[in-house]
Amino acid sequence: MAELEKVNDEYRSIEAPSEGLFKDNGSRFIALAYPVETEGQVKEIVSSLKKEYHDARHHCYAYRLGYRADVFRANDDGEPSGSAGRPILGQIDSLGLSDVLVVVVRYFGGIKLGIPGLIRAYRSSTSDALSSARIITRTASRRFRLEYPYEQRDEGRQGTCNGQYATGFRPGMLSGSESETQPCRGLSAPLPGHSGMQGAGIMIFLPTFENVSV
Repeated sequence: MAELEKVNDEYRSIEAPSEGLFKDNGSRFIALAYPVETEGQVKEIVSSLKKEYHDARHHCYAYRLGYRADVFRANDDGEPSGSAGRPILGQIDSLGLSDVLVVVVRYFGGIKLGIPGLIRAYRSSTSDALSSARIITRTASRRFRLEYPYEQRDEGRQGTCNGQYATGFRPGMLSGSESETQPCRGLSAPLPGHSGMQGAGIMIFLPTFENVSV
């Protein structure tokens, strides 16, 4: 029997929001770190902070998303190019984190810091926020809903999966990477007698399909 290739679907993130602070020549840099999963959440948080800190001069931020950490952005929000967003992102990357957003709110103190000073300030405030956060390991996963007729509630052997009619189910494994390429396999029900986790994947029911018109 061929040995299955192990899929690395674990990554590091932060457990809860955290805060950091850096001061220089009267300017205050308040760093706010958040665990996030989507760009929609990022937009909501940034918008909310701009309202909360409406009197601040800048609201710079950076984020990295996904278990592959391949979705990211750095925003300078009016600061000189590369002096704010990139240093923030650099601190996220230095800890190997993903699904993390850091927003740094700057209150200007009347004295310009220059680009080197800004880089140091945004980097230091972000580092302070992330050093206060609890780092956790997450396993990539996606949630799917299984629907089946009420009279089959005790069996759960027929139903629909993402719009397709399933005539039965069989036990199987699902990893984070497979959930992206084969979305119809992602059912939330674990096997009886199992906690739902098995190695690097999740024990689930895989639907079987036949040519059935519904």
